[in-house]
Amino acid sequence: MSSQRSRAGRGSQRGGGQDTETLALWNQCRDDLMKIAKHEARAKDVSQLIIDKEIEIKAKGSKSSPAELDELDKLYRENVRIAETVKAIVEAPDNLNDRVSVLNALVKGNEEDASMAMGRSGSIRSSATAMDLDGPADSPMASPAPRKVHNTGRISSQPPSSSGFSVTEAPEKEDRSETGSSTGKTKIIFAVNDEVAFKPKQVPGQDASDWIQGIVTKVIGEGKSRRYDVKDPYPAEGEVSQNYRSSASSMVPIPTIGTPLPEYEVGKEVLGLYPGSSCFYRAEVKAMKGDKVELLFEDDDADVQRLVDRRFVLDYKVTKDGKK
Repeated sequence: MSSQRSRAGRGSQRGGGQDTETLALWNQCRDDLMKIAKHEARAKDVSQLIIDKEIEIKAKGSKSSPAELDELDKLYRENVRIAETVKAIVEAPDNLNDRVSVLNALVKGNEEDASMAMGRSGSIRSSATAMDLDGPADSPMASPAPRKVHNTGRISSQPPSSSGFSVTEAPEKEDRSETGSSTGKTKIIFAVNDEVAFKPKQVPGQDASDWIQGIVTKVIGEGKSRRYDVKDPYPAEGEVSQNYRSSASSMVPIPTIGTPLPEYEVGKEVLGLYPGSSCFYRAEVKAMKGDKVELLFEDDDADVQRLVDRRFVLDYKVTKDGKK
């Protein structure tokens, strides 16, 4: 796994080009606002200097010198220049007002996309150790390219509400579980729009694929013949999004936003979303930190522990070869 992470490939593709445009606009707006704030601070100082100088001149009356009057005039002129500079920033071509309007539209669009992808009825989130996931191994609809992620530069600053998305409260869940007649264990039935971690079938001659983040787009068949089409919404750079044919035995549910999330004991083995990527790897829980879990990922150095959102830390144990 560590060798895959060090090679170029699958990075943080959430939102694609639209997120890039949103971030660029946010940076431009932030820079302009910082300039305006700097000018406004100077304008406040100048205004106070004007008040002080006017009081001083009034107190002296006819004894005021031409130099003092000239100094007051310079302060007036500086205040006017500051006001004109701020106005130019706000009203220039491709101005701040227009950029803020576009930024608001992009952020709103991102939030709507997130609500469509995530704000739906969740499946029963049982512990994978207690689940009998139905069906045999998956078969891909398309040959999956090896999933590779960067090991550095994973996290970048994001504009407000763009990466975190303000998503409404999760809708009420419906019971989509079955009980196996022979084992009595819970079988998970996935539904369209469910978020999952899934593992595409290994293609002969290629390295085994990572567990990757996906969204169920279609349910096919019933019972043990039930299969799912799962979309990879965050493909590696230069690749296009694909659908894969999968079975529940190669899928793990990701809890819906708003679902109560489990507390993990230190030392527990889990499947965690590697920060800055859309790939899941084996990891060991090191600490619970509010809405984050501190994880030590397999093949990372022992002193390199990473914080992962609790929603993307899955109670699912896999072997070193990536199998359950």
